[in-house]
Amino acid sequence: AASSSAAAAAAAAVRGVSTPDAAAPLEYVRECSRALQQLDGRFQFLWGIYRAHSKAEDEIVFPALESKEALHNVSHAYTLDHEQEEQLFHDLAAVIGRVKASASATEARELVLQLRRMCAAVRASLETHVRAEEAELWPLFSEHFSTQEQQHLVGVIIGRTGAEVLQTLLPWVTGSFNEEEKEAMMGSLREATKNTMFDQWLGAVQQSGAAAASNAGAGAAVDGQQTPTAAAAAASSAGVGPEQQQQ
Repeated sequence: AASSSAAAAAAAAVRGVSTPDAAAPLEYVRECSRALQQLDGRFQFLWGIYRAHSKAEDEIVFPALESKEALHNVSHAYTLDHEQEEQLFHDLAAVIGRVKASASATEARELVLQLRRMCAAVRASLETHVRAEEAELWPLFSEHFSTQEQQHLVGVIIGRTGAEVLQTLLPWVTGSFNEEEKEAMMGSLREATKNTMFDQWLGAVQQSGAAAASNAGAGAAVDGQQTPTAAAAAASSAGVGPEQQQQ
């Protein structure tokens, strides 16, 4: 959704001045440049989050499902989805690059309109994919995995996910939750990583997030959500990170 809105902004900027007068071109170029930077930033953020998601599933979640006798081949279609979606992201990156290198407003306008269609296609694909996983795959964990097995998988995923990714992901995800949902998610994470270095790291992140939230207007924002700079600083000062959670 963020990339779609940024693509719309880029399209508006590109078509905003069809025949600029002598005073307008510089501002026109600046407007287009800002819109493209915003689009590229949101796109790279989304692609990074998607890669972390798909990698965790392909390397940890799906093999765990396939290890159960009753669940052989249950995840194959989702692995193919990941391959197709990764190609969509590569195609988007290529078109964004062509927009940046476009030699005329007419060319840029056509490419940005193409970008809008591509962003809509990626959004539709990801929404369908995630809904199917939630409806078909995740109930299998409650049916075929003990609580201890589920917590072990969560710990493995966290242990293989870099600190930078988690510092970005957690505020972005919890920003869309109400307080009850947020507490339930954090409680589950801390239960799965009890008595580990990650548990200490997560506590530092939560404390710094609460402190930052009390300072209105402090820090930058990404798509309306606070960036995790304070969390990163707190985790660093605590000397811990998620990759150390097994220590």
